[in-house]
Amino acid sequence: MQKHRIVLVEDHPLLRAGVRSALSAYPDLAIIGEAGEVRTAQDVIKAVHPDLVILDISLPGSDGISLTRQISKWKEHPKVLIFSMHKGIDYVRLAIGAGAGGYALKDDPPHALVDAIRAVMAGELYLSPQLRDRALTPQGTIASDGPLDRLSAREREIFSLIVHGHSSQGIAKELCISIKTVETHRAHINQKLGVHSTGEIVRLAAHRGLLPA
Repeated sequence: MQKHRIVLVEDHPLLRAGVRSALSAYPDLAIIGEAGEVRTAQDVIKAVHPDLVILDISLPGSDGISLTRQISKWKEHPKVLIFSMHKGIDYVRLAIGAGAGGYALKDDPPHALVDAIRAVMAGELYLSPQLRDRALTPQGTIASDGPLDRLSAREREIFSLIVHGHSSQGIAKELCISIKTVETHRAHINQKLGVHSTGEIVRLAAHRGLLPA
């Protein structure tokens, strides 16, 4: 039996313990590393080389979608399953666009997480049953009708960091780009979304259900 080696990235210790306990009943699943924030997660993932990362969206230090995009750029990278409380379809679009192979919800029944892991490891797109009807087109692709679809991948990444409270200086450091480049991207984001300030971006994010918990 092939064992899927998993790193769990979640900032709530009790939830990590619950997931660890639930998955321990399945001999084909093994949690080989854990982290509660982004920097530690990067180190753990690179150290243990898992097959899959189960990743929350709201994390100290950055956010799970930005981390997903970083992981997807690594030469040899694990698959990513987002495990979140956020049910907004824009979050699903951002996560799948960043390279995640699936999106599960924390209030799904425990067996659904196991189904999600196995589906993503089989190369299938997995969405929580609570999201499928709203997020998928009849052709089985992610529905694309939100304002964030106007943004490029880099702009979506910066949008997500802005919403999670990062300054231009912090975004530049996180993405290893210049502050001038960040400001150029922010100008494009404002233009494409029809906003004029960070406050308006945050209000748009709140309206779309994209504010971090």
